[in-house]
Amino acid sequence: MKHFAKVVVAGICLGLLLAAIRAFFQIDEAAFMRFYLIAGVAIVAGAALISLLYTGSYQKKMRQALVLLEEGRAQEYTEAVEKLLACARGRALQNLLRLNLSAGYCEQKQFDRALEILEGLSGERLFGIMKTVHCLNLCLCCFYTGQGEKALALYEAGKKDFARFRENSSLGGNLAVLEMLAAVEKGRYDEAEGLLEGAQKRWNNPRLQEDYRYMEALLKKQRER
Repeated sequence: MKHFAKVVVAGICLGLLLAAIRAFFQIDEAAFMRFYLIAGVAIVAGAALISLLYTGSYQKKMRQALVLLEEGRAQEYTEAVEKLLACARGRALQNLLRLNLSAGYCEQKQFDRALEILEGLSGERLFGIMKTVHCLNLCLCCFYTGQGEKALALYEAGKKDFARFRENSSLGGNLAVLEMLAAVEKGRYDEAEGLLEGAQKRWNNPRLQEDYRYMEALLKKQRER
């Protein structure tokens, strides 16, 4: 919204300046309007291109950083994202980087730090997969920090969005883990065990193995009570 307001103010100032130039040099109105429209389109197109190139450069660097996460080098990944965040400009880009940063802290089991970042993003306007990832990570962090009741409330509120990404190659395994945790919180241990068995067959991402071991230990503990 602030960026939009700046663009509007800049447009008004430019319009006033051009109007003053036209009056001073007594330029024909029709010719002036043609120039004004052409210049306006060129300025907007140029700004869009610069924004696209700028965002694209960060997306490329983010993809390179994600390789570190997939290789199990979570601390190096987190450091790389923090460096990108320190230089990034633009609210949407910064929010995307913060969301990715929270994933790095989750991978390092620093759920309190991840939770702080995610709660800071709760008031931001997130759309599409960013909104789903935010809610997913927030739920997981709440479960893993012992805030089961809050996590369950968030889970129930986000179920409609989660359903759209249940078969997604990037999010499906994490959503399966979330469903297990929700089932355990509700006391449905047989359901959680069935979800675990299904997830182990369906989602074999190395990053999920520790979550599976955690669930196995948690369910074993519940059975021994």
